[in-house]
Amino acid sequence: MALTAVSPESGNEFVDSFINNGRHYVNGEGVTGPFVINYYFGELAGTEIDGRNYGYTWRPIEKAAYRSAVQGWEHVANVTFNEVSAQTDALFVERLENQATAGGTVSASHSLPSANASAQSLGTYNFEAVNIRQWTPDTLEPGGNFYRTFIHETGHGLGLKHPHDSGSGAFSPNYFPGIDPTDTSAERQRSLGVLELNHMFGSVMSYLHGYEFDDQGRIDLQPTRQRPVAEDYFLEHGFAATPMAYDIAAIQYLYGANTTYANGDNVYVLPDSNDPAPFVRGEPNEAGVPESIVYQPDTAFWSCIWDTGGTDEMRYDGNRNAILDLTAATLDQSATGYGVLSYAAFIGGGYTIANGVVIENATGGEGNDLITGNAVANLLVGRGGNDTLVGGAGADRLSGGAGADVYRGTAADLDGDTILEFDKADTVEVQGLVTAASLEGESLSFVVDGVTRRMTINGANAVPVSVTAKADGVSTIRFSSDAASFGDVERDLSGAGGQTYAAYDALFGRDATGLELERGAAAIGGGTSLAALATTLLASPEGQALYGSLDNAAFVNQLYQTGLGRTADPEGAAGWVAFLNGGGSRGDVVAGFAVSAENAAQLAPELAVGVFVPDADAAAVARLYHGLLGRAPDAVGLASWTDYVEGGGSLTSVADAFLISGEYQARSPGLNDSAFVDALYTDALGRAPDTAGAVGWNLALAGGASRADVAIGIAESPEAALHLAGAIEQSYTLAS
Repeated sequence: MALTAVSPESGNEFVDSFINNGRHYVNGEGVTGPFVINYYFGELAGTEIDGRNYGYTWRPIEKAAYRSAVQGWEHVANVTFNEVSAQTDALFVERLENQATAGGTVSASHSLPSANASAQSLGTYNFEAVNIRQWTPDTLEPGGNFYRTFIHETGHGLGLKHPHDSGSGAFSPNYFPGIDPTDTSAERQRSLGVLELNHMFGSVMSYLHGYEFDDQGRIDLQPTRQRPVAEDYFLEHGFAATPMAYDIAAIQYLYGANTTYANGDNVYVLPDSNDPAPFVRGEPNEAGVPESIVYQPDTAFWSCIWDTGGTDEMRYDGNRNAILDLTAATLDQSATGYGVLSYAAFIGGGYTIANGVVIENATGGEGNDLITGNAVANLLVGRGGNDTLVGGAGADRLSGGAGADVYRGTAADLDGDTILEFDKADTVEVQGLVTAASLEGESLSFVVDGVTRRMTINGANAVPVSVTAKADGVSTIRFSSDAASFGDVERDLSGAGGQTYAAYDALFGRDATGLELERGAAAIGGGTSLAALATTLLASPEGQALYGSLDNAAFVNQLYQTGLGRTADPEGAAGWVAFLNGGGSRGDVVAGFAVSAENAAQLAPELAVGVFVPDADAAAVARLYHGLLGRAPDAVGLASWTDYVEGGGSLTSVADAFLISGEYQARSPGLNDSAFVDALYTDALGRAPDTAGAVGWNLALAGGASRADVAIGIAESPEAALHLAGAIEQSYTLAS
């Protein structure tokens, strides 16, 4: 005898879409504790058809799989499964069916809870369709499709339904959000619903299990019932092996939660293999079929974590790139509705986290991992690789380990966090415009929206920091122990770099490149006026393409549009046109626009962050490193030689020192003049010498020019400066 009760709707449209009509089993009066479900391994009885019986007997491996599968419901809900030896004592009677009685199709079903207290709940399974034995030890492993089927059908027995079905009673119609009730049954079965949340990753009750991997090993959902797995293991791994987040929420609403399961300090390890046959086979029977299996822990399957206490960790110990995300299911219409998948690249198994569960810590492997925390104080550890750590809210402790790691978050989330290991290659990415940043001792402070936030950077030792703002609203804080040696950060239009930046913005409506800032600032610093620089820019191909064919009136109107982003006002335009018609230069007009109060106000956000203007001497030294030594400069060397040049030393002396260095002699021993020129073209220009160039430089050497002078002539050419621009900008970061 089994009593039932009917619960009303929970009020959560996602949870209610998995509940049939609210009917579920309850204890009788005076009985406390979990509801006990007695189950019995039965068989269908009947006459023989075409030499085959209606039913057949459960083998030990099949019983073992069922016993293991239903424990998933015990772990999360206030229910207990108890095997009995007599069918009359059972509430759930589980039966195996052959292909004859199932009409030649793979099938399974289970009775829902009944208002009839005397009714037994019948489970029926057929996995031997079309003369192909699909029910194998592989598919009965956790991660196999038929292991998942046991969980699915038991969910029906407990009162759950498919999300694409309507439900009944007060729960009708309760389709999964985003499924169109006017669609056919087949169409509803293939609908991923709102935000593609109707999937096995959220519920074993869903018919949709499909997913593929992109070329980076990231998962792409597919609206299919079977997973298109790699290799030949179509049904043998990569499926859910526990109730998932929606299942857990629905079953706990009906029966209550298991409040003591996994209440210690637990470690949840991501699988690193898609091993399709990780079981140990028992002795075979007379038909050659093993009668038992021993489950192994490294099978690839999906699991939703239900953990009730302790200090817990999610962990990956492999070399793949991995995602570890401690975000629990939110059960709402958001991307985190069923939680977030944690898994290693190309592996069909991992974890989500049930609603209300807190996993405190996460540890990555040796790949480039994305590790995301939650609202509590997390410990996130990246170990090897270039990792991205997102602590979220709470006073988090973050350790990227080896590699160039990124610490990412909102200003509020990063506030109070501690970076446990400092590496100058690491960066802090803040969602928002950082208008100021400094590092005093090990305390990093930065300002966003007028609010000062602070992080602790262990081992940073007060190195200078720089900030770069991106178009997407993210500010990157970099650490540089030698930044001052390689350029200046300008925050207004009074300096040569700021004026160069403003001229490019006014004339072309874009940011100047590092090379353009270097050359422009050097020119103005050497005595060239801003108007003269603007005249040079107007004569460039870019300037001619935009302004070359315009008369004075059109030129002024174009400057208003490009530089100030608006239509010219009549009075202002008339004044500038009159100036030009009276003999004034267009360079003077551009200079006037560049440093105008209106343009300065428009550039204020970028200037507040700071515009890094590369030092021309540092760039020249860096180009010699590339031209003669074939490499980017090291930090100490670049700083030392830049200081030497800025202190009055000649670039020729630097080149001479490089040419007699042990490094150069080992790299380029015994070069004649022709080979020397060839090597310079290769390293400084990235190409073989043209005939005229090679002849010219060889004649110069034959005529008495020093190799140092030839090296400088080639490395400081406009072609070399442009070719090496990207590498030189990287040199500043490398040197830091």
